[in-house]
Amino acid sequence: MILSILAVVMIFMLLVISHEFGHFIIAKKANVGCPEFSIGMGPRLFSFTMKQTRFVLRLFPIGGYVRMAGDDETYFIIDQELYLDKNEEGIAAIYDRVNDDQDLEKVLIKKLDHKHRKLTFLKGEDLFTLPLSENAYICVGKRRRIIPVSNYDSLLSSKSSIQKLSILLAGPLANILVALALILLTNILFSYFSSMNVFEKTLKDAWHYSTILIYGLKDIILGNEALSNLSGPAGVMKQTFDIASYSTIQNLMIWAAIMNLNVAIFNLLPLPALDGGRVLVTLIGMVRPISAEKEGWIHFAGFLLMIGLTILATWNDIIKFLQ
Repeated sequence: MILSILAVVMIFMLLVISHEFGHFIIAKKANVGCPEFSIGMGPRLFSFTMKQTRFVLRLFPIGGYVRMAGDDETYFIIDQELYLDKNEEGIAAIYDRVNDDQDLEKVLIKKLDHKHRKLTFLKGEDLFTLPLSENAYICVGKRRRIIPVSNYDSLLSSKSSIQKLSILLAGPLANILVALALILLTNILFSYFSSMNVFEKTLKDAWHYSTILIYGLKDIILGNEALSNLSGPAGVMKQTFDIASYSTIQNLMIWAAIMNLNVAIFNLLPLPALDGGRVLVTLIGMVRPISAEKEGWIHFAGFLLMIGLTILATWNDIIKFLQ
């Protein structure tokens, strides 16, 4: 039983890490600041900071996110105590909490607005906004690495449409690559094919599993399949646990591949809260620019829709467990 639980956790972690790492690595290649890379949901278990990004592991291995600078806003939340050194020009330098210089003033940074070069911070119960001077910098980490503020936070909103599309599509693409790797490994370990045929079979298998998922989604959208058959995270975890407990390692690897394909295909749906929705908004913006306010409302509507679907799927899981 313990091994089955570990298998469930590892498969879900693989889903999330591969998807979010796809977004993360392409964002970093495009010089987009990524203040946080979070795996899981709920309370934080532990975290560490490396190369300007805080990596966080949370309690529940469901979902995750990469917080990118300038995503939906012209600033991002630093959410940590920093030190400020002020001069007549405004803020001359920003230091991290390990700086012990008693002449510096300890405050809580709330917003870093690069577009207007303003910094908002909390001192006691009062909120202040001051202009950033041209020589402002952040000193990050125990190694005292100094990074200019103007370069520290490269905003996603400042990137070209092609770069945005690359970042958005990188997550689903990473899941597809993981699925292909799992299917290929399964074919190599458990089947007898020549070196050329094994790659051909891997592509055919991946296409077969993908078409099943696509037709299943089509049936739900067209009403040919009852919404009561829609499973949520709990139902998928239960099914993964059953496969890990009662089936073979070969079937478990194929199931992990199918789940990765499922995540990729689902995230490519043109729903505002998903990668596919953001891709659609970006493509529309290339033809006709969309105001930030309208885009915000679109994503908010998509978020409500996703919450509704999650509640429905979770309710279906509960009913199935009680039956």
